[in-house]
Amino acid sequence: MIEECARGGKLATTIQQIWLPIFTPPPPPSYIPKDVFMAKMKDAIEKRFGDTMQRWESLRARGGKVGFRSTTR
Repeated sequence: MIEECARGGKLATTIQQIWLPIFTPPPPPSYIPKDVFMAKMKDAIEKRFGDTMQRWESLRARGGKVGFRSTTR
């Protein structure tokens, strides 16, 4: 399946369309000003990355390894 997706075509397009809604955030609610909403989203994302890095460092301190694998070539 990975090789077929790498070549593009119908399967790759189908998979992209499936994943697109998962990574598309909902629009901001109408009762919160957009700039306030975006500031809160930014803070939430930064906190999540900070938490992730803290846990990553905790694993590394105990000798663990963390890796990410890319399927792009």
